[in-house]
Amino acid sequence: MTAVARSTCARLDAVRGDDGGVNAGDDVLALRDVSVRFGRRTVLSEVTVALQRGEVVGLRGANGSGKTTLLRVLAGVLRPSSGVRVQRPSVAFVPAAVMPPPVSAEHWLVGVRRHRSGWSDALEQLCFDGDRSAPCRVLSLGNFRKVLLADALTSGADVVVLDEATVGLDDRGRAGVITLVEAARSAGTAIVQSEQDAEPIPLATRTWRASNRTVHETTDDVSVTAAFIGPRDRLARLIDAARQVGFVPDEQER
Repeated sequence: MTAVARSTCARLDAVRGDDGGVNAGDDVLALRDVSVRFGRRTVLSEVTVALQRGEVVGLRGANGSGKTTLLRVLAGVLRPSSGVRVQRPSVAFVPAAVMPPPVSAEHWLVGVRRHRSGWSDALEQLCFDGDRSAPCRVLSLGNFRKVLLADALTSGADVVVLDEATVGLDDRGRAGVITLVEAARSAGTAIVQSEQDAEPIPLATRTWRASNRTVHETTDDVSVTAAFIGPRDRLARLIDAARQVGFVPDEQER
């Protein structure tokens, strides 16, 4: 397996915190005074954030604001220039852009990722319509994305980090993401999901915004309040798609 394939959506089991596991109370993962510099350029400066079990945190920010850098630090694939990454949870990470591994979706999930159950149902919930036995490199962008999401969201990891999770997905695929995120959250997984401002993060109970090399919590763009869901007709389509996969009950069922 190639080095790229190894890093693809890697579940980083028992990622060690830089401080050796400082007790963070109810926090499953935290960053304290984290800065990241690339040469002379500072991307993040003294960022302190924390994740708790069973919550979904949305991450917003313009291109170049440091969103992806923050997610990579949270996932444990990038060491900060200073500060500490607290705790040592298992992490499943889905980057925004990934080179497909040279194996089939089924081989990737069963033979490489060692999933025993859950992945097949997850692909169905995401409305995967590709050939599971075909090499991942021949799948459409959306279908390959669904393989990565099924991997991460059924991994049982303590933390799931999703960088622009819904890129390349249609409304039914987005509805499937809602279903799987809710299932993982209900099982106690902490989830961080970044999206562009026009994309919804319907289950987010908190939102972070990256800007000016730092990250702050905001209440005016929490996706569950529909502040950044885009046009109303788009939300209606998303809700209809969610109903089709069984996540949102019909009015008569309530």
